[in-house]
Amino acid sequence: MLLAVCVLCLSGCEKDASDTILGKWELKESGYLEGELQPVEPSGYAEYLPDGIVRTYSYDLNTFTPADKMYWIVRDSLFVSMLNPGEDDVDQGTVFRYSFVNGKTMVLEVERYLGKHVTYVMRPVIYVYKKK
Repeated sequence: MLLAVCVLCLSGCEKDASDTILGKWELKESGYLEGELQPVEPSGYAEYLPDGIVRTYSYDLNTFTPADKMYWIVRDSLFVSMLNPGEDDVDQGTVFRYSFVNGKTMVLEVERYLGKHVTYVMRPVIYVYKKK
């Protein structure tokens, strides 16, 4: 009985993905699914806010970019989309399969790109982010 209570407490205390993703993330590695990941020099970070907004900070410009995006999570997919796509914006969003390692590393694998009138299924790209 004590074991069952411990298991229930531990499972109830676990953060879900929507809590785990919150915060600032720097891109550290990227590559294709079948290839080796290559290190990346971070040029800024993506900050996932509790209200479903992703904002991007540029180290070179010392500022946030004005084109913020929104995100939402459905099961094991992370959707990232432009807030206000313009007429000429072909790539309006991206769907990623996500995973977290120890809450400090986020792995995003591109599932598909969402365009204006078509969905692009591309060669899978993997991005590895580290919590800032």
